[in-house]
Amino acid sequence: MAPELQSPGSKAVNAFRKPPHRLNCAQAVAHAWVSDPASAQAVLAEHADHGGGKAPAGECGALFAACRVATRQGRNDAAVRQRFVAVHGHATCRELRARRVACEECVRVAADLVDSSR
Repeated sequence: MAPELQSPGSKAVNAFRKPPHRLNCAQAVAHAWVSDPASAQAVLAEHADHGGGKAPAGECGALFAACRVATRQGRNDAAVRQRFVAVHGHATCRELRARRVACEECVRVAADLVDSSR
């Protein structure tokens, strides 16, 4: 029997703030998309300062990372951003928190949206 595949969103949520990784939101999303274990540390370091509302322009760190992943994969980062805002109503961490959108939900949605941005 084939092992059950996890969605990128599930992988990201499983790494978000949980041992052994304890990743921030941006790192968790990027981590879900790392296919080469040799580059994992560089990817995590790149997003170390983008969690907790610290992504450029106050953007949600999960969304920021999803857009970067999409761009690197030749996918449409604008579509990721547009769909994220359609789901949650905003793109900034401050507004999402004000609306009481859980960080885990942002992480799950952002990571899964990369897959649909072809």
